[in-house]
Amino acid sequence: MNGIKLILPCIFGIVCIVSSCATLGTQDTKLVDQLKAENRVCSQNLNLFMRENDVLKAENAKYKKENATLQSRNNLLQSDLNALQTKYKNDIAMWNERYDTLQQKYDVFVKQSDDKIKELSQLNKLLEQKMADEIARLNEVIRKQEVDFIKEKESIVNQNTKKEMEYQATVDSLQKQVAALSSEKEQLKTRLTEAEILIQKLQKELEEIKKSAVTETKKVESQTSEPKKEESK
Repeated sequence: MNGIKLILPCIFGIVCIVSSCATLGTQDTKLVDQLKAENRVCSQNLNLFMRENDVLKAENAKYKKENATLQSRNNLLQSDLNALQTKYKNDIAMWNERYDTLQQKYDVFVKQSDDKIKELSQLNKLLEQKMADEIARLNEVIRKQEVDFIKEKESIVNQNTKKEMEYQATVDSLQKQVAALSSEKEQLKTRLTEAEILIQKLQKELEEIKKSAVTETKKVESQTSEPKKEESK
């Protein structure tokens, strides 16, 4: 846009000089020199305008490269998220399997203890004291193992809960990063679109300025050549 602001005064000056040619027939040479000087200034401004256009193209390429980098990071984060989710599912399955195994062992132990108690209850009365002691001992073992089982079960549940919370926190964090990258990607897309629109607009204005400059130059040359022909006659 700065290039256009520099070129417009040049064109305006050329038009003003051309409009006054009719009354300045004796100053044709000076007018042609002034027009050539104005034309050189316009050419310089056109060059400046084209350099600015090149800068905008470079920025456009930069934005495209940044967009590709963000897309790659987004894919990497999505892959990490999928891997964490798979690991979380596998760990939960492992802890559930351990829990089921312990439950089965407990059920078998309880059944075996009941059978043992029934067997001891059928012994001779002479062995009643011994049987009572054995029952008491077995009951104590069962009680301790039940306590240990409950503690282990609670530990597993707590560990599962803790792991689930940790994995969920990690998943939430990754999802936020993915959302942030997606937002940044959309912003870059918007800026890229705006830059492309601006480049197209500038290219169109450049073509119009070139056409206008050529037309005005031809017009001035035509008007300056007519007085010379009349003088030669």
